[in-house]
Amino acid sequence: MSKDSTEKKSPLKMPPLRNPGQSLGEQLTDLTYGKMVMWWIVAVLGIVFAANEWLRWWLDSPPQPFVASAIAVVLVGLAVWRVARIWPEVRCVALGHRGEKVVGQCLEQLRAEGYQVFHDIPGDGYNVDHVLVGPGGVFAVETKTRTKPCGRESAVVFDGETVTVDGFAPDRDPIVQVQAAARQVREIIRRSTGLDVQVRPVVLYPGWFTRSARGVDVWVLNETAFPKWVHAEERSLDDAAVRQIAAGIAIHVRNGV
Repeated sequence: MSKDSTEKKSPLKMPPLRNPGQSLGEQLTDLTYGKMVMWWIVAVLGIVFAANEWLRWWLDSPPQPFVASAIAVVLVGLAVWRVARIWPEVRCVALGHRGEKVVGQCLEQLRAEGYQVFHDIPGDGYNVDHVLVGPGGVFAVETKTRTKPCGRESAVVFDGETVTVDGFAPDRDPIVQVQAAARQVREIIRRSTGLDVQVRPVVLYPGWFTRSARGVDVWVLNETAFPKWVHAEERSLDDAAVRQIAAGIAIHVRNGV
């Protein structure tokens, strides 16, 4: 039997497209397993070490339980301190990850209406959460998942220029961010297809009540309102253009550039 007949290779001809929130999922995994778990292992090792010394003492073997217990207390205290510092970041990333999945699943429903959906598009310095390509045009979608206050009504308000979340301006301006994302997507399409198309910047706050100005370039909505606004858009791309743009974005995503 020849060498060529025994060699095997993957049947997959190209890597898969990215999933909703994939970057945040990878970040969450790194935080959870790369940082937090390590410190819990340190704590467990300290406890095991102390338990071993106490066992030796119980069996009348030359024990050092007090020294071992002191070391265990130090290790457990260090682990708890480190985990406590990492935990807020883990919660924040986990919330963002869930939000991107919710938005991604909502966007996937638009495939039945001729739209192509891409998630976690790599760009210059940061990833664009989602891109939607279809008859109504191209949309660059950024997801902002924020906790809500309990016991009272709250809203995200966009007056056409600035966004407030429950009456407060976000630390980072989402309008500036999503406009940069839209420019980035437009450049990706231009480089990969030669087409120069307008890209609609969209900021979605899943689970929030939103009040957004109409007649402006940027949309600020929740995940349930967005499809309705998309449906209201006039057709701006034919099927051939949709396929061409989608193919160009897919090449960019698979190449990771």
